[in-house]
Amino acid sequence: GIYYTPSWICNVLFSRITKPIRDETFCDPCCGSGNFLLAAYHAGIKPENIYGFDTDPIAVEIAKARFKDETGMIPENIVCCDYLLDSMNRQAKKYDIIITNPPWGKKLSKAEKQKHGVAFSAGRSLDTCSLFFFAALSDLSEGGYIGLLLPESFFSIKHFQDARHALLQQHILAIFDFGKPFKGLLTKARAFVAKKEHEIPANEVVCCIDGHEATRLQSSFSNNPSEIINISASHEDDLVLKRIFSHPHQTLVGNARWGLGIITGHNKKYCTDTHDVGSMPVFKGAEIFPDHLANPSTYIPRDTSIYQQVAPKELYEADEKIIYRFISSNLVFHFDDKQSYILNSANLFVVNADFPVSAKIVAKLFNLPIYNWIFKKVFDTHKVLRSDIECLPIYLEFLASTSNPTEEALLQFLKIEKNADGTYGRVF
Repeated sequence: GIYYTPSWICNVLFSRITKPIRDETFCDPCCGSGNFLLAAYHAGIKPENIYGFDTDPIAVEIAKARFKDETGMIPENIVCCDYLLDSMNRQAKKYDIIITNPPWGKKLSKAEKQKHGVAFSAGRSLDTCSLFFFAALSDLSEGGYIGLLLPESFFSIKHFQDARHALLQQHILAIFDFGKPFKGLLTKARAFVAKKEHEIPANEVVCCIDGHEATRLQSSFSNNPSEIINISASHEDDLVLKRIFSHPHQTLVGNARWGLGIITGHNKKYCTDTHDVGSMPVFKGAEIFPDHLANPSTYIPRDTSIYQQVAPKELYEADEKIIYRFISSNLVFHFDDKQSYILNSANLFVVNADFPVSAKIVAKLFNLPIYNWIFKKVFDTHKVLRSDIECLPIYLEFLASTSNPTEEALLQFLKIEKNADGTYGRVF
């Protein structure tokens, strides 16, 4: 689908450019019907200095008509073309301001992604919104301003880490959380405005959420796992997180085997609410709790070869494993020694036999409230990803002296205290 940027969001992004901009050049690489182009004109940029590109010929004609009606000028700089190819195949013009809403997750072939990725030095961040970010950054004048409206995942998912790293090398002025501004689209939207500078000051980034503004040191984001830009965490939250992750710890990276829940490919055909001969119970994410599994509501045939996606049988039937809710805003882990099978709203992992901490202890640790707080303050997603779990710290020194980790004991170990409102602070 195509989602055009609301005018009020366009104006918000332009409001963060504080220097006089009348003689500056502006470009929207994905101009659509022209909302950012008109916002640039209303911000004071001369019409002849405004450039727009889009691959949709109808949208471009609409943008031209709107621009002419508003400015009285024939818009020769609004062109129907592929900005990525145009920027890659020629010595692109340098612009002073580039603000856009690039396509999110547009389907490109693997070869196209790799070609663009090499051209723009995008690393492993090959989603189209990342590619447009790198292309725009390369076409931006030194000292120029760049702003992009992006999916929330750009700021948190490991897939975008190389793009975040490049962004954190610029001078970020502000980051905005716009919630769900597009009707019919469940994905949340965030945006940034940054200045292209090689010498980055020890600046504070303005973080705007729900009409409230707070500041964070830009360097604090670089200290996060995968350089996650977690604007919902306050300055004090960041200091607590720094203490948590700076304390010597181990993680599950390379220390566990991972498996996905079953995707049947045809739930109406295979799933039933009765336990028949030849069927087996399968648990949904909502039926998983730290201390028990709810009575199963779903049964499927035991022959797993008929399903669309199935993890290796030995993972489901491991003597000990941890199953967890996948579609969830909270961490919920369950130690399972009953060889339970799960549907794809849950996932699992089996801790390696040589890992110094047992699966039962890992599950107890990860279910402590402090870990749920870490998850919300760092990752802040409605899906619990393997890459997120692999970042969670496991303190071998702390666990060496207990088989029943408690919140109180762990906080004492980390010199952290829990406040009455559920937040955490440092103990000095």
